[in-house]
Amino acid sequence: MRLCKSTQRLAGATRAPARWAIFCLLAIVLTACASSGTEVKRIESVPGVEKSYQDLLVFAVTKNSDARGIIEQQLTDELVKEGFGGQRISGENGGLPWEDPGSLGNLIFASAEAAGSDGVLVISLERKERETSYIPEQVIYQPEVTSLGPLASTTYMRTVVIPAHTDESLTYVIRSTLYDTGTRAPVWRLYSATVDPGSLRAGARDFSKVLVKALNKTLPQATP
Repeated sequence: MRLCKSTQRLAGATRAPARWAIFCLLAIVLTACASSGTEVKRIESVPGVEKSYQDLLVFAVTKNSDARGIIEQQLTDELVKEGFGGQRISGENGGLPWEDPGSLGNLIFASAEAAGSDGVLVISLERKERETSYIPEQVIYQPEVTSLGPLASTTYMRTVVIPAHTDESLTYVIRSTLYDTGTRAPVWRLYSATVDPGSLRAGARDFSKVLVKALNKTLPQATP
């Protein structure tokens, strides 16, 4: 996961004093990062679900063991914080049958049954979307007051030019599916988009909060 960034350096772009250069830099950073965070895109649920889901086994579908560990741990922590039972599937990535989806599914549901989990929450990356935006040159006018003595002052406008630049953002579209352990059928699904997280851990933490909140609000039977 990547930080949002501006692809054009500001050094030497303006002759304003240091404080104005800092002002320009902050303006660009705030503009580029304003949309960071996780947003719910779509929620699907099976009508008439009456079972109460209170203990969930969490599994992130990724062969990257570090990413899987961070995502699962953050989500498990958030579930527990909100009153659910939450746990991760045991076993290291290298021992999982990634090339055999059927065997992997059997292993996950067998683990859920052994742990006493009534639901399995599977997290998978749908796609990554990279977007590049061109930001035209901007001119900022800032009033500057100069004292002419104890009773007088004059005001003039200081001009700061922010050069044209290109901003790049990266969006992770994630699918989260809740399966019933007994029937192995999906009962609830969330599509979300996480934009320019500051780090994998920060993105996973923000995503987990949004996911558990949506689970509580849109699947009442899941509320402990």
